Amino acid sequence: MKILHTADWHLGRSLHGFSLTEAFQDWCNNLLTIVEKEQIEAVLIAGDVYDRSVASTTMVELLSNTLTKLANRTQVVVISGNHDSAIRLGFGAEMMRPEIHIRTRAQDCATPILLTQADGTPAVILYAIPYLDPDSARYDLASLPPSPNSEPASDTKSTIALNSPINLTPVSDTPTTANTEIPATHSAVMSKAMEYIIADITHGPYAHLDLPIIIMAHAFFLGAQLSNSETTPDAGGIDGISTSIFQLPPQLNKQISYVALGHIHRPQSLNNLSTHPIPIIRYSGSPITFSFQEEKQSKSAVLLEFSTSPKFPGQLEKVPTIRTIELPAWKKLITLNDTYQNFLSGKYAQYANHFVVAQITDPERPINLTKNLQQVFPYLVRAEIPQVQTFLHDPQNQQKQTDPLEALKEFFTQSGNRPLTQIEIDAITQTWQNLTKNEESASP
Repeated sequence: MKILHTADWHLGRSLHGFSLTEAFQDWCNNLLTIVEKEQIEAVLIAGDVYDRSVASTTMVELLSNTLTKLANRTQVVVISGNHDSAIRLGFGAEMMRPEIHIRTRAQDCATPILLTQADGTPAVILYAIPYLDPDSARYDLASLPPSPNSEPASDTKSTIALNSPINLTPVSDTPTTANTEIPATHSAVMSKAMEYIIADITHGPYAHLDLPIIIMAHAFFLGAQLSNSETTPDAGGIDGISTSIFQLPPQLNKQISYVALGHIHRPQSLNNLSTHPIPIIRYSGSPITFSFQEEKQSKSAVLLEFSTSPKFPGQLEKVPTIRTIELPAWKKLITLNDTYQNFLSGKYAQYANHFVVAQITDPERPINLTKNLQQVFPYLVRAEIPQVQTFLHDPQNQQKQTDPLEALKEFFTQSGNRPLTQIEIDAITQTWQNLTKNEESASP
């Protein structure tokens, strides 16, 4: 059984003001090609499908069309991330095609999804944990019963996929004493979610099946290496979650095979496979580059394949083989460092279709710098020139801090990286005097 792990599509995001609509369209087309070529039997999207809680109609249509095409070829499981609106993304989830599972509610994290092979044979038990906001998820999770009470689904593909989430008691708007027992931290709510999942693995509708188990989640786990395009990663170890929560109690005689994570845009594994071969814990990373810190990163999706066990015919191995599928870049990012004249000379013509940061080595800021560079680099993100640092605590700057006109002169000197001419000084002085005169005449 082949499963493709993706995450952090961020449909609708831009890059320094440039639209990435074509990049998103290319990604969705590439995904469909991969599914067809590799004969993928399930696609996982581990959160942050959209970049904003209110997505544009263009991006909503793109996702709708992509999911429809995917459903004609494979099964799809989607969870909401911190950028998605869980309510909007999850609207009508029960009415979706049977091949599509969208999980956005914390209360449904312990409701298993039974993924099947092409012939309808049960293959993988999957638990989908959406992004858990601690302030609300601690109340949602406190409303769960001690163990899931859903009935086992039949082994036919359509009926299994239509198996609806557990009916739960509605969450009260007023926190109860029991609610407050779950602290408002990411670690606490994720640990509580795993408690319910372990209860379902032990006593739930598929407890009798000896199948690989996959967990999907969207969160920041300790050990993850960040990019700077994650807006709220809880970085620096602040409320990071330990991956040890995915270790099942030994008495269960079961193990989680794979943890499909979203939230961090750098593709990476969080465990040492030589010492802890299972579960395999991975961030797939984003399929598109969203930051110049990711300039040298290769974007990829994760393909996991569960092979048939040689010892037990008809059963799948619990440890999947992992292969990353490198994704083509819509436009590459590059940082160039040279003189202004060299940039204009045609020396870097091969980068005209790249997103470019141009670092100018000239001692002075050229006139019409950005405008002229944009003629060479249509996707110029910014032009940088070296700056002389000015420290506010320097005694020589005290007068400039208290005299606004002197501060203005200093600002233009720093911005241009050269002394001002007398004509420029006179123009700044005259403009400042006119402004202050107008303010004084307007005062009562």
